[in-house]
Amino acid sequence: MVCCILQDKYERELMLHAADVEALSALKRQMEGFHGQLHDSDERCRAAQHKLTELEVLWSGQCLCSLHVFICMVLMLYKGTY
Repeated sequence: MVCCILQDKYERELMLHAADVEALSALKRQMEGFHGQLHDSDERCRAAQHKLTELEVLWSGQCLCSLHVFICMVLMLYKGTY
């Protein structure tokens, strides 16, 4: 009789352990998915930052070029050669 009780307890603990192992495996798979999404988002963020830097440099160059042209036109007007 004690043997049957112990056997039942053992089987119950084994089933609970198996359920815990399955839940842990599911959480690990979910975490791997989140890690992949985070990596993809990080890559997109880096690409966007790189593009923003390129555009800022381009815009800065255009502004300087436009400013240079404006200054030259003002000087030409001042000198009367425009």
